[in-house]
Amino acid sequence: MRKKTFRIHFPSIIIFLGFILLAYSCEDNEEDNNPVDEKVDITVNIGNNDGASPLYIYGPRDIDFSVSSDKGSIDLIQFFYQGTEIKSFTTQSGKFHFTPDMSKEDITNLEMKVTVTANQKKYLETVNYKVQYVKISEEDFELKDATIDHFVFKMVGERLENYKYILNGKEVIQDLDNITIKRKFAQFSFPIESSISIILVPIEQEYISTNTYPYVRLDFKDKKLGDFHVGSTLFHYINIAHDELYIWSLSELSVFDRQMNEIKHQSMEDINKIFVTPKTGLIVVKPLYGKVLTYSDKNFTTIVSAIDLKFNPENLRVSENDQLFNGHNFQIDVYNLYTGKSVYSINFHENVGDYTILGDKLLARLGNDGQGGNEVYQLNEKSATLLYTFEKTSRNCIVHPINRNHIILDNTYNGFEIFDLESQTTLLSFKGQFQSIDPITGSLLYYAENYGSGASNTHDNHVIDLNYNKIFTFEDASQSTYGAFLQFNNYIIKSDRYTNLLPKDLMNKKGE
Repeated sequence: MRKKTFRIHFPSIIIFLGFILLAYSCEDNEEDNNPVDEKVDITVNIGNNDGASPLYIYGPRDIDFSVSSDKGSIDLIQFFYQGTEIKSFTTQSGKFHFTPDMSKEDITNLEMKVTVTANQKKYLETVNYKVQYVKISEEDFELKDATIDHFVFKMVGERLENYKYILNGKEVIQDLDNITIKRKFAQFSFPIESSISIILVPIEQEYISTNTYPYVRLDFKDKKLGDFHVGSTLFHYINIAHDELYIWSLSELSVFDRQMNEIKHQSMEDINKIFVTPKTGLIVVKPLYGKVLTYSDKNFTTIVSAIDLKFNPENLRVSENDQLFNGHNFQIDVYNLYTGKSVYSINFHENVGDYTILGDKLLARLGNDGQGGNEVYQLNEKSATLLYTFEKTSRNCIVHPINRNHIILDNTYNGFEIFDLESQTTLLSFKGQFQSIDPITGSLLYYAENYGSGASNTHDNHVIDLNYNKIFTFEDASQSTYGAFLQFNNYIIKSDRYTNLLPKDLMNKKGE
């Protein structure tokens, strides 16, 4: 038998091996071009979240990111929002502007896909972030209360259970109904102007001052005085029977109740003077021209009387027993507000500089600033009886609303004194300028001695109680010296703002 022999063709072997190598090379390239979804360790920092999810977003914002891997280099980073690619990067860090869906506050999804090359292989790592648009604004808060030493905010908007609220980046707010900000007691500036920040932090995260969070800045002033603006020229009166405050500023009249709610606002054009009787609330109006009109109440619907004054009105006043007084030259004429008729006149030996109604009494200061002496009269229904005289000079005289036998003799920049009518002696003297006294609480307010000196933009204000003890001092930085302070039922008013003068726990506090 004949033996079969095999011849080996070396070129064929080389071709076959080449095919195998080519096939392997193609498979390897295919794997490199299609990253495998295999676990690879990456470190992600996005928007100060350090890889945490959810990613809390407060409206449109720039997002910084950085990615690193322990196995290889970062080839590609892609961002998808709600299934659509919005941005891609070939660098391991970058920044882009991101606008979440703000039509609703539902949680949406931001996806980060990271392609990593390591050992000739490509790996794909996906990181998902829950995105929640958090809405917070000034409308979510209101000023609940304000006093001379603190103010209280209340959150009235929707409260997010998954968040904690940080006040001024320092403390967690425990009670969103009473967000209390304390003022330094002796360094209070009126009116209260606040600029605080409330920051929203996910409840499971620690607040980090360098991170970005949703926040709101609150800029509050004291409560607005209705539609009224108190300027430097004003007059105010008290209706004792109804505990109402009347404020008139030449062209308008506003009436407020004990809680400073405006219950009446009326234009008062072409008015020369207006008064309110303290016990019955009659409104007495002196137009620029014509008779003095008496209205039954603040509604101005019923005219009680019309008085044709014998002399031009220089110093008009009204009393508790519903009489109108017109001081001129050497006498004061008295009229009945209901009948409009003249009742009697008080005659003096010297020109009447000014006079003050002290309940059922009248104090006339004769000459300039009382240099001609002071005369006190008992006011009767049809006459006045001289009780006594005393020597004191003053530019203004104010009766104390609680201590009715005490008057305040004000010499403006030269200070003022508390004078007792019964003993005709000076009880106390104060350096500084008298400002106002509360007709209900009796708290007296005056500027310190440095008022109007121009040395400072702020001015110290002192408050003294019924016993004339100094309770505390606060600073006034409200438009320098523009306008005067008013007081009513523990409210302090300046310009078009008001606040409580004293908190309840300080109402009876005595000074040193």
